[in-house]
Amino acid sequence: PKPTKTQAPAPKPTKTQAPAPKPTKTQTPTPKPTQTTPSKPKPSTGSAAAIVSKAKSFIGIPYVWGGKSPSGWDCIGFVQYVYSLQGVTINGYNRTSFTPSVGYTVPYSQAKPGDILFWPGHVAISLGGGQNIGAWNPGMGTRIGPDSWIGTPSKVVRVFG
Repeated sequence: PKPTKTQAPAPKPTKTQAPAPKPTKTQTPTPKPTQTTPSKPKPSTGSAAAIVSKAKSFIGIPYVWGGKSPSGWDCIGFVQYVYSLQGVTINGYNRTSFTPSVGYTVPYSQAKPGDILFWPGHVAISLGGGQNIGAWNPGMGTRIGPDSWIGTPSKVVRVFG
């Protein structure tokens, strides 16, 4: 606002005002964060056992193309949803390419419960021992089945462990 005749304008700083104090040698500078790149990144929450347990609790949920919730999901929606319950966001993949933003790839011979199994056109969660749980198709819904139903997975991604 403009000053009125009864208001004096705000005083301007003068050269006699002291500048802000500079740090002294007794002050400890804030340490800079170090960057480390773990060879096997892990999310901050969740576990493979929790993934398997939660996945099994959804047996019987219907398959819905493009679905992403317990009211119905496709294979990718199922895996994303189960992992999200453990604080893990899985994105960046679709039915023709699989590049999740978490985890690391292991050989199928080393697949463990909770790992993500990928075949061209299908994604599921490993239960170990050649079994998995996934949202298969409209006739089968979410169920446990052998990995061999569609052959050896082309990629296995481990998020926990």
